[in-house]
Amino acid sequence: LLYLRQTLLNMLNQIKRLSAIVNKLSGICEYVGKEDLLEAMSGDMAENGPYTLRTLQRDIKTIEEVFGMEIQNVKGKGYCIVGRDPVYTDRFKELLSEFEILSTVGSDSGTRDYIIPEQRRMMFSVDIQKILRSIKQRRKVRFSYSLPRLGGKEAEYLAEPYFLKQSQNRWYLVAMVEGVLKCFELGRFKSFKVLDEDFIRDESVRAGNLFRDCFGIWDDPKMPVEDIRLRFSALDGRFIKTLPIHSSQKVAVETEEYVEVTLRLKITNDFVMALLSRSSSVEILAPQSLKDRMNAIWAAALERNK
Repeated sequence: LLYLRQTLLNMLNQIKRLSAIVNKLSGICEYVGKEDLLEAMSGDMAENGPYTLRTLQRDIKTIEEVFGMEIQNVKGKGYCIVGRDPVYTDRFKELLSEFEILSTVGSDSGTRDYIIPEQRRMMFSVDIQKILRSIKQRRKVRFSYSLPRLGGKEAEYLAEPYFLKQSQNRWYLVAMVEGVLKCFELGRFKSFKVLDEDFIRDESVRAGNLFRDCFGIWDDPKMPVEDIRLRFSALDGRFIKTLPIHSSQKVAVETEEYVEVTLRLKITNDFVMALLSRSSSVEILAPQSLKDRMNAIWAAALERNK
């Protein structure tokens, strides 16, 4: 038991180190020097002894091999993340950050007095471990699913589970149903059974490619990818810069009065809802079709609430 406990603690400490490295390399500075990186990994990260350059190199190799994130040491500049898939990499960083916070809260009872967790939590109606096993073992699943648009009417599905995806505090199962990828919210399952029947996974369906051009969970293959230009107040613009709307976001213009950003993605309902949440600040500059759509929604809202 003591050996098992120590092994688990070592694994936990390694994940914390990987998280710290990725966070340090994802800051404002494009390059981080060796000394600065080693200093950032000292203290709690080196609880089992001094954090050496050799340990840093091993951790970087682990990040590259396990998570596919390439890290280079550029001579005269320092370490940086290169050749990465923005969607995959950003999600990985988010997961590491969440794990680091949750593991800290769980391992140190005194820390609970200083961290306020999100109170709005999704309700799961299915065992997420069962879903993960079905994905890893490539087993078909059969489930009953509630359809809100039909007044909660239930539908039966036979599906091939591919991925779990998080979007806006909700978790979804991405599964193949009759040759089409569909998303199912984990809070709407009425029943879920893993079958003894295997399926052949389509390896061309890659996690990094899904939802690349979308905000949120919905992705219509027929919908075009559009160039979008938005203007926000200077205050809201600072929030937009630190938490980008989409991985394609770029700051085009920044003044004392406003911040303009460009995006390239599909204009889905999820994206429109995200813009509506910033109604007090956002100005639609392009395309005109998006501006007309937002104006129609705002006009209807004014009519309802006049």
